[in-house]
Amino acid sequence: MQGRVNYFGKTFAEWLAEAHKVPVPIEPLVDVARRDPAFPRRGDTDVVRQHVRVAHADHGLIDLIPVAESHWLRA
Repeated sequence: MQGRVNYFGKTFAEWLAEAHKVPVPIEPLVDVARRDPAFPRRGDTDVVRQHVRVAHADHGLIDLIPVAESHWLRA
């Protein structure tokens, strides 16, 4: 599912994978988006959340998703 896009036409997952100069708290999530070959590149926040929950099982990363989403919507 592609889901919604931000002002620049980027899905949440695309923005994460391509993000530069991100706020320090979301760096671990951005790092996962860049390094994980199975990361859902066209996914919305729900798709990303599910992938992180299953593939990384890190509640710290899951907790970063709403923070990252607010930055994505303002990007």
